[in-house]
Amino acid sequence: MQKIYGDHQTVKEHTNMDITYRKAQQGELAAARTFYDLVADGNDPAYNSAWRAGQYPPTAFLEAAIDAGTLYFAEENGQIIGGVVLNRKAAEGYDQVCWPIQAKSDGFMCIHLLGVDPRMQGRGIAGGLVDFSVRVAREAGCSAIRLDVLYENQPAIRLYEHHGFYRAGEMELYYDGVGMRRYIMMERKTEED
Repeated sequence: MQKIYGDHQTVKEHTNMDITYRKAQQGELAAARTFYDLVADGNDPAYNSAWRAGQYPPTAFLEAAIDAGTLYFAEENGQIIGGVVLNRKAAEGYDQVCWPIQAKSDGFMCIHLLGVDPRMQGRGIAGGLVDFSVRVAREAGCSAIRLDVLYENQPAIRLYEHHGFYRAGEMELYYDGVGMRRYIMMERKTEED
């Protein structure tokens, strides 16, 4: 079995693109900020995103994710086309959800900040990032992967459901730069069916 959270992994996606998934490296904070600002500025209004260039996601969060080795990029031909943070840090309130999969606090991973370059949307990149995230969680020994998505963000909810996530509930969560908003809580097991 190939380790996927090492330096690089190249995967031939169903879109006929060669996409490389890799951890963001020290010194790439400016690249991360530029990428997430591009996503924030170019998101389709259907996503009802709370992301704002220069504000959300907070630069301090991106820097901490790079330092911790939990920010991953998807690249095509050396260009960042997607990003995701994968860690075991759940927002305050996750412990109040009745998660279908009983996992200890170190037995699950969370997806944060999954985004795709708006110019590349519709090519299966977000789905590839979701699948990659599940593989990373499985390789890390986690039995579940969890996330929260804005209640209004129907395209993202459909994406996650298409990739095997189930709704575990709804709740209000607070994030710096976003404030208190209503979210759908989602989960799936990491084992292959």
